Amino acid sequence: MNSTPDRDLPPLRRLARVCRASLLALIPVAGAACFGGRSEERVGQGVLIIAIDGLRADHLSSRGYDRETSPNLDELSARGVSFTWNFSSAPWLVPAHVALLTASDPNVAWRDLPESLKPTVERRWRIPVTVPHMAVEFLARGFRTAAFVDHEWLSPVFGFERGFQEFEASQFNAPPRPGGSGAAGLVRRVESWIQSIDRSEDWMAYLHLHDLQRNWQHPDTQWDTYFEPRPDRDEVPPVGNVEPVFFAVPPSRWLGGSESLGVYEARYDGAIRRLDDDLRGLFDTMDLLDRYEDTTICVVGTYGIQFGEAGMIVDSGSLSVADLQVPWILKPARGRADFRAGAQIDAVSSSIDVAPTLLDLVGIPTVPGMHGVSQVPVLEGREPSVRNYAFASCGVQKGYAVFGDRLAYEFVYPGRAETEGLVRSWFGDERDHVSEYVERLYDARANPYPDLSIESADSDAANPLHDEAVRWFSRVDSLRRQAQTGWVRTEQGENSLWRRERP
Repeated sequence: MNSTPDRDLPPLRRLARVCRASLLALIPVAGAACFGGRSEERVGQGVLIIAIDGLRADHLSSRGYDRETSPNLDELSARGVSFTWNFSSAPWLVPAHVALLTASDPNVAWRDLPESLKPTVERRWRIPVTVPHMAVEFLARGFRTAAFVDHEWLSPVFGFERGFQEFEASQFNAPPRPGGSGAAGLVRRVESWIQSIDRSEDWMAYLHLHDLQRNWQHPDTQWDTYFEPRPDRDEVPPVGNVEPVFFAVPPSRWLGGSESLGVYEARYDGAIRRLDDDLRGLFDTMDLLDRYEDTTICVVGTYGIQFGEAGMIVDSGSLSVADLQVPWILKPARGRADFRAGAQIDAVSSSIDVAPTLLDLVGIPTVPGMHGVSQVPVLEGREPSVRNYAFASCGVQKGYAVFGDRLAYEFVYPGRAETEGLVRSWFGDERDHVSEYVERLYDARANPYPDLSIESADSDAANPLHDEAVRWFSRVDSLRRQAQTGWVRTEQGENSLWRRERP
C-alpha cells in the first residue's frame, strides 16, 4: 500500500480526512450491516486522466523551475512518479490527443484528401474505427467512462467519443455551460460525475483542460501578475500579420502595447499556478469523497509552448524540445503497483505510452495494434527502459523528430509548411524552397535549444536516428493506408516525407 500518513498531507487535505472520519463515526454500529463495512464492500478502481494543453515540463516547480508554479502537482508527483524524459507525439491539439487516446502514432488519423475537397480540419482528421481506443478497452472491461473536453475540435466529428458513455464536448458559439467554463467549470462537472458513481463501480474519466492556451484572450487580474517579469527578458517581440508565424507573436495572442517577452512568460506561469489551484480543489474533493487513494491519477501535458526557443513566440507547432517535452505525473491507486513514491523516471517515454500503462495498472492487457508500450516495468523497477526512441510529427513544418536517451534529431521541410506565412517568415523571401530540408542533431539534455542556424553535418551520427524514423513512419504510413481507405492518395509515393530528398 502507498497510503500517505495524515501528518504528510497539506492542511486542507488533512481537514478533508478529519471531516470524512467524523461523518463515518456518526453511523450507528447497529446500522453497519445496512451500510456495509468498508472491509466487506468492493472498492471500485478509478482512473482519472488530466490532459493539459500547452504545459511545458520545465515550467513546473517540481522539475526545478525557479518559480513555484505547481505546488499541488508537485505534491502529486511526490506521492507518485514523474516521467522526466517524456515527449508528446505532436505539437498541437488534435494529433496530440489522438496519440493519448489511441496509443497510436497520430498519423493514422490523418487523411490525405483529394484536391477537389477543401482541406478543413474536420475533414483532415478522423480516428479510424479499426484503430484501438483506450476508452473502448476500459468500457469493454466494465468500467464506466466519461470525457469532459474543453475545445470544439475534440468532438465526435473526429472520432474522439468512441468508448465514452458520456462525452461532454464544447460547441462553437454555444451558450455558457452551467457551472462555468474552463478548468473551474470542468472540475465541478467531473466532481459531480464521480460522486454519482457507486462506490463499488470501476470508472475512467478523461479531463481535458485548455486554459493555458486560452489564457491570452482572457485576462485575469489575480494571476496574470502573480509573478514578476524577469528583467533579463525585456525584449519586445514583433507581432505577426498572420498565424501561425515564425519569429513573431501571433495576432490572437498579442497582449497589446509593448509588452516584453518576460511579461508573456510571467502571465503563462501565473496561468499554470491558477490551473494548479483548480486541480487542488479537485483532489481535495476526491479525498473528501474517499476516492483519492483508490484512484489512479495521471496528469500529462499534451504539448508545450515556446517563448522563442525554436523560432515561435507564445505559440507551438515546431518539433523542438520546448514544444514536445511535456510532464507526465502518475499516482497509482493504492495496491496497484509496487513503486517508490517520489521517483523520477529518466528513461525515454512517449505520450503513446500513457494508455498502455494505465490499462496495465488495472490489469487490462495492451491491445494489439497500439504503438505505445506499458511503462509499468520501469515504474516498478523491473526494467531500466522499455523504449529506445520517442517519435514526433504533425508539426507546422513537414517532417519529424526523434528523441533518444540523449540525442535529438529533427528532419523538416520548411518549404512545405502548412501556410505561405510560415514559409515566408522562415526564409524571409518569396522563392521556392519546397525541396530544401533541414537536419539538426543535438544533445537534448545538455543543449535542448540549439541555434536554428546550426545544422547537423555529422551524417554518421544522424543516420541511425534517421533510419529508425524511416522504419517507424513507414510502418505507420502502411497502417494509415489500410485504415483510411478512400481517403489516401497513393500517387505521391510512400514515405516521401520521411526520407531525404536531395535538392
